[in-house]
Amino acid sequence: MLVQIMVLGAFMIALAAAVSTAGVMSAKIALHDAAGRYLDAAVISSVADFTAGVQRYVRGDGANAAWQRDATPSRSPQISACDGSVSPSQCPYSYQMEAQITGSFDGPPVAGAALATARNLQHAVIDEGRISARVTVTLYARESGQPRGSRTRYLTLRVFEAAPYAVVSGVREGTTVDGALAFAQGDSAGTAAVAGSDKLVPDPTDPERYRDTTIKVKLTCRTRNAAGNLQAAPGNDGLPWGVSAPAFERECPTNPDMDGDRFIPARPWLSGDANATGWTE
Repeated sequence: MLVQIMVLGAFMIALAAAVSTAGVMSAKIALHDAAGRYLDAAVISSVADFTAGVQRYVRGDGANAAWQRDATPSRSPQISACDGSVSPSQCPYSYQMEAQITGSFDGPPVAGAALATARNLQHAVIDEGRISARVTVTLYARESGQPRGSRTRYLTLRVFEAAPYAVVSGVREGTTVDGALAFAQGDSAGTAAVAGSDKLVPDPTDPERYRDTTIKVKLTCRTRNAAGNLQAAPGNDGLPWGVSAPAFERECPTNPDMDGDRFIPARPWLSGDANATGWTE
């Protein structure tokens, strides 16, 4: 009986140790999962903030303005990883964003860039262009100040001189399998419809066959004002005619509207995250 009790006691001690270890492991996994969720949200927010900054820049300086490419990324202050319903002092995590322009049409990119080709750029009115960028987010624990994770996202952005001024046309996570620069995403923008196999206009009954991602320009006519070409004429929706008119307007012919597309079929550029073959894994 004594031997059985001793064996049972040893088993209970081992079981308690196993349960304790499992509890610690479960807590670590839960903490890791929580940090991962905060990091995911911080990456999404950082990419949105970076894109909004690009949009403001293009709106003010144009799509093919000189893009600053520093040797080191620009860094934000630490930002609360919680939404506005939780005060920063109570949020368990904060994050810091690093962003860097890695390539554009107007000058040399950062080291490691590769040759890419932007296709079917809309030159009429909007002066469409491309930039590449790298956004890195590091998550910190509020109490200890220690980093809890980091994630990098490589971006290709389509920039143009009309609202919204910039959109992400390609993205790759830094953790992608075989995630060297050579395995970066292609540029999804500027794909023209193929006559005979693709729909040439959107069709709600067969949306998957409309794969045209080019930007179209429509010329809208306005009436001249005989009293002076700089004044808005009746029927012009309050818009002027002349040097102060938007560049896409023209005097009314018999057909009031017409296509104004002027595509550049292909323009090579050095992208910080280029892949001539198209898409990553």
